[in-house]
Amino acid sequence: MKESLADQLRYQRDRLTGLNRDHLHLSHPHTDMSMSERRGRVVDSATHVGGMHVQSSGEDGRERGEKEEEVGGMTRGGHKVGREERGHEKGGGGGEVDVRRREGMHASGSGMQGRVIGMEGGRGAGGERDQMWSEEWNEERNAKLNDWLPQRSVKHELVRRNILKDAEVAPSLQAAREELNKNASKLFLARKIKQRPTKAELVDRRIMPENADKMDPALLAVQQSLTMKKAGDRLSSFLQNRPDRDQLLSQNILPEAIRTVAPSLVQAQHDLQRHQTQWMLAAHLTERTHRSPYQRYSHQHDSSGYDMGSLFRDMAAQLNRMEANVVQESKAMQQRTILWEERQRREIDNMRMRLILAQDAVDAMVGSAGGSASG
Repeated sequence: MKESLADQLRYQRDRLTGLNRDHLHLSHPHTDMSMSERRGRVVDSATHVGGMHVQSSGEDGRERGEKEEEVGGMTRGGHKVGREERGHEKGGGGGEVDVRRREGMHASGSGMQGRVIGMEGGRGAGGERDQMWSEEWNEERNAKLNDWLPQRSVKHELVRRNILKDAEVAPSLQAAREELNKNASKLFLARKIKQRPTKAELVDRRIMPENADKMDPALLAVQQSLTMKKAGDRLSSFLQNRPDRDQLLSQNILPEAIRTVAPSLVQAQHDLQRHQTQWMLAAHLTERTHRSPYQRYSHQHDSSGYDMGSLFRDMAAQLNRMEANVVQESKAMQQRTILWEERQRREIDNMRMRLILAQDAVDAMVGSAGGSASG
């Protein structure tokens, strides 16, 4: 009967304080504790996260609340005695029960004030710790900054490393100038692209072959390289099979004079020799004539009215002019022959070089094709 009455009184107390925990009074380990002690445990568990300093402050508040409970007569033992006395005096002790209940509630409120004071003390300690941490962080940051400042590059070193373009111009102006140059380059490139000739124009100018539009550029390059290779092979075979000068002289294909004269000058040499022979013949004819008859005939005229002496002089002058012309033409022909031979030699060297390059390109393409096939 005593337990049932105690349970009823406990239920009424919980209902008045707003907790309404009648389903926990048989199984909860803190059911027999006072409200101030249970609240102290909650505050301690909540302030434990903030650190040991806050927890100690909460414990101080709980001790202060327990002292106030002892002053109010609401310790744990006293509470039990009070409940037992209230159980015996169920008939006429109703007023005393109410007075004790109010005293217990007042003591619980005092204990709660102790918890609040402890929490405020914990918060103050946490603020001091945060301030200390911020000061340490600022000191560490200042130390790193002081270590970095002596290692910072000076302006002339940045200019030397081409990081800054000009030491006398602000970096913002340098960036603006770089942007302006970039835009100018873009405009120049766009104008050049617009002026670029089309494929049809390149085909008309014989810069690109006619089948450039129908064939892939890579295959077109291969075809051109193969054509150059064939031309180089044909030229090399012709050069290898060409007979030398001694063989042509031994076969009487070239005259003997070809040893000292270029083939292109042989005809000019023949003409010169013929003109020299004619001039020598005319001179010999003039020497055969006696002087007196020559003088006599120089003032006489033949039946046609021509002076024979002037005729011989004209023939000699004409032969001299022809000889001079032949000599000049021979020199010019010799010079042209030398230039032609030099040009032919350069063309042969260029064709050999193109042949070598084409062979290297074909070998590289064959190697890449073999590598891709194996891959």
